[in-house]
Amino acid sequence: MRVHVVSAWTVATGLVVAVAAAGVASRSTVSTVATAAPAAMTCAQLGVEAARVSKGGTPELLTVRAPTMVKDNRATYTKKAGAKAALLMTCKGTGVWSDGTNTALTLQLTVDAKGNQFVVYYE
Repeated sequence: MRVHVVSAWTVATGLVVAVAAAGVASRSTVSTVATAAPAAMTCAQLGVEAARVSKGGTPELLTVRAPTMVKDNRATYTKKAGAKAALLMTCKGTGVWSDGTNTALTLQLTVDAKGNQFVVYYE
């Protein structure tokens, strides 16, 4: 199982830094990702962000095919001081990996109390 947690970006400042940690390989990657306000984020964009931070990994996530929204909390999300990360959206698609495998993939966008957004993807 490949599990990646990605610190994607801070919308308020426009600072963009990502850190991915893979569950099985215990590797870390630092990458730059594009910014998008939570309400404007799409499943296709989540797939692009996941693939971007996977670069250099073994195997590398090349793309996410047919990403589809399965849970959407973007319209009802309100920032709460001291709250832990809130789930904004969940998407499912097919991950295409550099080792030739295709796997069912779940992508999630969360946000913490400071407005930092995180992309999480797993098989």
